[in-house]
Amino acid sequence: PVAVEECPQAYDHGLAAGYIEGSTVEADGARYRCNPYPYAIYCKSPLYRPHSKQTDNWRDAWQDLGPCFIATDAPTSKPTRMQTSDPTNGPTSTPTDKPSKRPSMPPSMRPSASP
Repeated sequence: PVAVEECPQAYDHGLAAGYIEGSTVEADGARYRCNPYPYAIYCKSPLYRPHSKQTDNWRDAWQDLGPCFIATDAPTSKPTRMQTSDPTNGPTSTPTDKPSKRPSMPPSMRPSASP
């Protein structure tokens, strides 16, 4: 599996003059890093917008780092297998497919009617 990182701030042509070597931006669902000197100067020009459909000149300025995801607070329509960065401290109503590391109840001294 390929790790997909969260997207950095979206490319903004109004901020282009501030992009420097190593700056990372998002464009069209992918991450891009401003190339090192002497190519970094092109990152400052909106004509070299990452993933421009008008020209391939953007490749002189930006390195394509691959896809990224845009974090939202809204729930997704399908479950994912990504680990949460904010685990719960107690039980939830969502079942898991793995057993817990310790029993949820202390053992009883009497057998139960069902397993």
